[in-house]
Amino acid sequence: MRQIITKRAGVLPAPDPVLLADAALAPDDAHDRFAAQVPALNAVEHRPAEEMWPVGPRLRVAAWNAERLKYHAPSAALLRATGADVVLLTEADIGMARSGNRHTVRDLAEALGMGWAYGVEFVELGLGDARECEWHADEDNRCGLHGNAILSRHKLLDPVVIPLDAGGTWFAGRSGNQRRLGGRMAMAARLDAPRPLWLVAAHLESHSDADDRARQGERLVAAID
Repeated sequence: MRQIITKRAGVLPAPDPVLLADAALAPDDAHDRFAAQVPALNAVEHRPAEEMWPVGPRLRVAAWNAERLKYHAPSAALLRATGADVVLLTEADIGMARSGNRHTVRDLAEALGMGWAYGVEFVELGLGDARECEWHADEDNRCGLHGNAILSRHKLLDPVVIPLDAGGTWFAGRSGNQRRLGGRMAMAARLDAPRPLWLVAAHLESHSDADDRARQGERLVAAID
């Protein structure tokens, strides 16, 4: 099992494009060797809000699978309308052609006046699923990062990435645009509040079964405990 990631970075470094091109063509047993050479898989991007609000007697939390976070303006409007103080965000891109090669988390957080903690779940070795490959056939990924985040008006402490599997599930036996480095994970952080509260944006394996997802949930609870 992969280790909990505590290292922090103001900005995650973009992977070496030559390394990613080599990984896309590598044999199935090469996953760990290539993943170890991608610093973005081993750090948390943490940026506090410019103006942090004190935690009041009530806290509103929104959880949302944003499916790449492709559509910035509607996404910001939707979350703003909820009045959320914290957003638990899954499936957010950094530098993917399918989402405009943007830092989607930074753009959304700044629009909402929030800070963020972001962890990489996968480094994408292609453009995405079949539709995305068709729509963006003439484009390239700038970074190829895909992951989960916590956005907050309040101060976040101890942000960590909690791995939920051994990694490599989306590498071995796969080719083309759906091959990936990395594995399922949860982004977790502690809210700076009078009473202890951990916030977690978890993303379990979709190509699996209930028993496997239950094991991932057990790993998550054990890590937080």
